[in-house]
Amino acid sequence: MTIKEAEGRTGLARANIRYYEDQGFFSPARGENGYRDYSGRDVEILLKVKLLRQLGFSLEDIRELQRGDQTLEAALLRREEGLDREQRELDRAARLCRALREDGADFATLDAGRWLDRLGQGEGAAALEEDQDPKRWLSLRRYGGRMLDYLVWLTLGNLFVVFGGRLGLFQSAGAVYRMSVVPLVPMLLSETLLLHRTGTTLGKKLMCIQLVGEDGRFLSLGQAARRTLLITLLMAAYIVAVYGMFGDFFKGATRTALLIFFAGTWRFGDEVSEQLEHYFFCWQRRGEVYLDTTTGEEPLLSRKEMKWGLAGAALTVLLCFGVISLVILQESV
Repeated sequence: MTIKEAEGRTGLARANIRYYEDQGFFSPARGENGYRDYSGRDVEILLKVKLLRQLGFSLEDIRELQRGDQTLEAALLRREEGLDREQRELDRAARLCRALREDGADFATLDAGRWLDRLGQGEGAAALEEDQDPKRWLSLRRYGGRMLDYLVWLTLGNLFVVFGGRLGLFQSAGAVYRMSVVPLVPMLLSETLLLHRTGTTLGKKLMCIQLVGEDGRFLSLGQAARRTLLITLLMAAYIVAVYGMFGDFFKGATRTALLIFFAGTWRFGDEVSEQLEHYFFCWQRRGEVYLDTTTGEEPLLSRKEMKWGLAGAALTVLLCFGVISLVILQESV
């Protein structure tokens, strides 16, 4: 069956189905046309994963159950004990809420220390974990993925210029700017389509990350396009800052970047300001979630997917720099 049929049979979003496939819970066959062909067994596994996830089991717990490393009875007993513990915490929190309300508590005069002592150390601590921003830890990998994408398109742009005969590398003062900026156009256009269709790009794939909406589905074409436009504005600001430091503030690509940036700021207003404020932390827009596509509990760099991804990234960098070096040598002859 197709992935659309699998969606209908399981009630899972396409992104969830592919994510569970990436996690190794099942491996669908491929048809002659190369598309995935989901079997009844694949659907059964997806339904089991869906059920156990809704019961609160972690993916690692489900993986152990599938491998037979633990019995379902033992896992259910532990989960039941955990739910009982959580229920006691919820009951305790509910009683404290009633007590606060009956006490006529006001935020300005609230004696938090007294009530925390009453709540008990450790009780409700899980709620504090939700107040921590889970987005920053992928920042370096996201930055690395974008730089890989740019490097690939920069290399392709160099090849196009040299072998297409449209421009001469380093023939004029503006050539370096053009070769830095022109690859952004196909990169950003392809990123829009790839995020809409797959949730990732070559660079993000090598860094083992995927972007989806909060509902688990890939971004719509409009969402992906809007996101790409905002990234373009941020890159324009970056170009303004970098080239401005070298005394070329109102020339070439920098002048174009200024026009794009100010036009976009007028159009999107506060949203661009928010993005600029958090740019160096690589925060995503509201409604977006980055998935870590690696598996396992070991340190990140020890995970199989990350090792392969880093190896692929290193090979990509070597190939790109090798090609660019050959192009420069050819042009300097």
